[in-house]
Amino acid sequence: MMTTRARTTFLALMAAAIAMGVASSCKNSKYRRVFTRPDTLCVDSANFSRSDSSNGRCIAVDIHAEYPSPITGRLSANIAAWVRGKLGKGTPADTMSVASVVSYYGNAKYKNYIAGSDSAPHSFYKAVCRIDGNRKNYISLNFTLAECAQGTHGITSVSGITFRKNDGVPFGWNMIKDTTSKDFRNLMREGVRSYIRKTLGENNVSDENLRSLLIPEPGADPAGGNPLKHFPIPETAPYLSQGGMTFVFQPYEIAPFSLGAPKFTIPFRDIEQHMTKEALTLLKKRD
Repeated sequence: MMTTRARTTFLALMAAAIAMGVASSCKNSKYRRVFTRPDTLCVDSANFSRSDSSNGRCIAVDIHAEYPSPITGRLSANIAAWVRGKLGKGTPADTMSVASVVSYYGNAKYKNYIAGSDSAPHSFYKAVCRIDGNRKNYISLNFTLAECAQGTHGITSVSGITFRKNDGVPFGWNMIKDTTSKDFRNLMREGVRSYIRKTLGENNVSDENLRSLLIPEPGADPAGGNPLKHFPIPETAPYLSQGGMTFVFQPYEIAPFSLGAPKFTIPFRDIEQHMTKEALTLLKKRD
């Protein structure tokens, strides 16, 4: 039997997972999404959805993945490989399309849940991959995962990646010239502050408030540790969204689980001075 606490957590995570994306279906669908003219993009979506509520079980697997269409060559292969890497560690063929990858991992996850349902009858997996930035020279995707397999509060993760359109080359931390500079670290601090301000509904989050909400740096004095002195950078690489560069800290990485995954976007006008020359070419509107 699932405890009251576990059931409450499971239902809360299910609600969060539903909020992550649209309802899944068993067919691919094609539609057009307009970001900013002239960057109109035709997008395909691959979906997998399967559940079982029989014999006291409550198992659900939902995967939704967006990708540009039509695309060919290295860009297509690299996007499919990235989605494949996010969904699992199996070994489907490298030539598989995104739709085939989604089906492969959806079925694998569902079968694993069914096989282990005696010990973990209440499990769900929700993965959403969306196009989060589309400009002349680049396209970015983000990936959000929520999974609960009888854990205390399950796991969540958020990540993203940017691809150069003409050759499929991926970009992440290689977009930043110097991640150790004081000015760059200050941007990280203010980004987290803005996230906390929005999350808690507070207009003002002082340094003292911010320090009290963050997990102290490793080795810091619990009584006097100051995580604001040299603000950390996320382990997860940044990506270019539509209006700036997006950064995300995973749950527990810098803040307690109650604050989720701190995510923020720094406008291009503020981040450009920290970008490499190669990364800046991604922002060019004309050749």
